[in-house]
Amino acid sequence: MEVRNVTAGNTTVSAASTVEVDVGNIPSGMAAEITFTIANTNALATAADLSIDSMHLDYALMWPTETEGLAFECFDDHGTRCDDATGKWRKVVPPGLEKTNENRVTQEVFHVRYTRYDTKDRAATLHIKVTNDNNIKDFIIRFVTKQGKPKAVVSPSGINFPYVAAGVPATDHFKVSNVGDAMLIINSLQFNADSVFSVTGPDGKSHSPGMPVVFDPPIQLENGKSQQFDVTFSPKDDKKKQGTILVMSNDPATPNGAPVALLANSSVPCILVIPGKLNFGGALVGGAEEHTITIKNCGSDVLKVAEGTVIEGNVDNEFKLDWENLRMNGALKAVAATGPTKDAPLELGLKDIAELTVRYEPKDVSPIDPATQLPKPDTAVIQFTSNAFQAQKVIAEGIGVKQTCPMAKISVKEGEEVIPQTLLHLKGDQSTAPGGGTIKTYKWTVKQPSGSNQPLVPKDSFPNPTFQANAAGEYQFCLDVTDQNGMKSCAPACVTVVVLPSNAIHVELLWDTPADPDQTDSGPAAGADMDLHFAHPLASGPDLDCDGNGDPWFSNPWDTFWFNPNPNWGSSNPAAGDDPSLDLDDTDGAGPENLNLEKPEGTVDDPVAYSVGVHYWNDHGYGTSFATVSIYLQGTLSLQLSKVKMDPLDMWYVGKINWPNQLTGATAQVFTMCYQQAGPDACNGGKMWVPSGPWCITPCYNNKSFTASAGGAAPAACKAKP
Repeated sequence: MEVRNVTAGNTTVSAASTVEVDVGNIPSGMAAEITFTIANTNALATAADLSIDSMHLDYALMWPTETEGLAFECFDDHGTRCDDATGKWRKVVPPGLEKTNENRVTQEVFHVRYTRYDTKDRAATLHIKVTNDNNIKDFIIRFVTKQGKPKAVVSPSGINFPYVAAGVPATDHFKVSNVGDAMLIINSLQFNADSVFSVTGPDGKSHSPGMPVVFDPPIQLENGKSQQFDVTFSPKDDKKKQGTILVMSNDPATPNGAPVALLANSSVPCILVIPGKLNFGGALVGGAEEHTITIKNCGSDVLKVAEGTVIEGNVDNEFKLDWENLRMNGALKAVAATGPTKDAPLELGLKDIAELTVRYEPKDVSPIDPATQLPKPDTAVIQFTSNAFQAQKVIAEGIGVKQTCPMAKISVKEGEEVIPQTLLHLKGDQSTAPGGGTIKTYKWTVKQPSGSNQPLVPKDSFPNPTFQANAAGEYQFCLDVTDQNGMKSCAPACVTVVVLPSNAIHVELLWDTPADPDQTDSGPAAGADMDLHFAHPLASGPDLDCDGNGDPWFSNPWDTFWFNPNPNWGSSNPAAGDDPSLDLDDTDGAGPENLNLEKPEGTVDDPVAYSVGVHYWNDHGYGTSFATVSIYLQGTLSLQLSKVKMDPLDMWYVGKINWPNQLTGATAQVFTMCYQQAGPDACNGGKMWVPSGPWCITPCYNNKSFTASAGGAAPAACKAKP
């Protein structure tokens, strides 16, 4: 007798051998069959009919779900179960022997069927008993399952949207393919990215980052099959965005998911026009004054300026753009008299600088504004459109006069947008007097953000003073000049500088002490001294506020404050950006104190919460002060708590910054505020971390394990701590 496996290429199966059944790519609930033949190998001269007496598949039930049928079953060629086919098997004769009736064949056929119910392995034994083969009485074949291994291949492994303009979402895709020898089951996508990304799967629904994208039922891919996922990028600005999609499956090689990197606006054009405001001062009616504006490419791709024109104001066509004399990198650049167009744009490479003259030619004398008793200026808005994300606007204003007067001119060396702690160099000595005269006096004024009290150095009458822009916010600098004849400028020249942090987390503390007559002076005991604290989740010390947890304050190295301004929290590489820094510590006035963290720890799966606190370290005799805390996340003011009353040695637990959070595409709230409920059950004056109530302020906070605390306010300044 000879048994052959037809499904496996008509290979011979020996007695007592094992047949492996590859089941990895069989979907759950589906079946696969292996077909076998039995032949008579006796010589024709001595051949006797081979009789199949019985065929029995020995298999034990292994799982309750095997109700409709067993995982292994045996059938004859007519679909009858092998156990029920006894007496129905045909006689098998050697090839070439004449058949005497239909019950004699040269080969008999049977099938072993495997039905997949789960991923557990199965085994079965088939017994074939025959007559007229002296060598074999009970032919045994053992069947075992071979699960195989799925293998997920993601292509491409990264999606890059180099630049996407405003209002035009872009879509790309990636595919997940199964190149393994078992069914690949995709259960979910872990989507950690900026909120401007979305992903669409086979369900046709768009999913946002932050929450896992769960597939119910899971996606099943046989060997060689693929599933496409679409990724859409809908930008709200031209900032670089990124993220990761993890394909979670049963691929044993990627237990943490197969990654797809997302990157967008990595190569963007950017237009910068400076200054953003032109003040022509007083110009004679019928005459002209000129200013030069500079157009720069501040991006990482070619900038194409399609148009530059006056879009508002300019009723009498008094402001003009001199495109015919445009200069590119110092040399004349040929441009149409009316300026560039969409079909013929002005192109600026990464290092190119264009200079354009703007001319003010007043037609008549500017009227007096009754409210200010100053001349009401002529105004215009000049707009430059390009392939950058947003159009750039320049505001121009000037005053038409009968008689020329001195004209104040201002420039800021550092530009109109800087980061905190930038020392601004203001330049006013380019102001001019009529008829070639000289400027005799200068008078600067500055409007600062609330709580900022920085002086002009060396004084406000210096032609080119400096100014330390420590607090975030908007600053307006104005200059009036007087010539040698005592004639004052017709109108002050003004420029606005915006101070914005560039780090992921920027925390700022300002304070106002009413009893201090000069909060800008310096020196020992010159003013009240408050301290900003920024603590890691690992920070823990004595529980002085009695909330049941160790306080994070004064915990070295996990609390960042004046004694520990540059801790090492992250990697050993100081350039990695994962360590906070207290970049400004004010000890004798109203602040500010600034803390920055470029790359916070924390992921969607493993978030962190940084504690923010304020300690009234030493009042130097000035008593009550009012603290203002501002928290900027990714350059945006996310929270500001103003004028919180604090007495000497008070410790204010402001709350916790959660990272990542809703601003970064996660689900956590940006900030968890600390409120307390008044009552005798806690030594800080009330139960902490309740939904609402007064601020969490612990009076007389003195951590005795921190030895430097001896320099705090005198004990008489607050009640003794229980």
